[in-house]
Amino acid sequence: MMKLGVSVSAEHTIRCPLDEDLSSRLVRAIHRHTHWTYACTRTEAGYILKPIYRRMPFSHSFMPEITIVESHVEGKTILQMQGRPVDFVRAFMYIWFGGLLMMGILDLAVIPWPDKVAPLAVCAVLGVFGYLLCKLSTKSGFQRVLKAIQRELP
Repeated sequence: MMKLGVSVSAEHTIRCPLDEDLSSRLVRAIHRHTHWTYACTRTEAGYILKPIYRRMPFSHSFMPEITIVESHVEGKTILQMQGRPVDFVRAFMYIWFGGLLMMGILDLAVIPWPDKVAPLAVCAVLGVFGYLLCKLSTKSGFQRVLKAIQRELP
């Protein structure tokens, strides 16, 4: 399966070692600073944060799903975070790019040569638009969540 390359990552170091479960603190921090509602699941390596849309009827769909790997080094807690689009957005992007690919192939097969340029250009522009929309929106949402976590866990 193709990868969209739409993930962002960051690392946050907390000055003191935290041995507690951070699930509730992460959810509260994100909600306090962004007004977004997330569910946090504890894993062996850290946490998985997923947005809960049913509690936020007017939120945008590019709120990222975030995986956090927690480690402890030299009296500090290190959170390595990676954000990516949620499953629905990834599925939509596969459909989007698949549709554009089929339109491009159809244009190449059916339309005579001098008239192919405009439809192929439209496909290319729509492909770039879709990719940049997904990439920039995911990055923006991830940065907002990252700043919220940094404010609450210095």
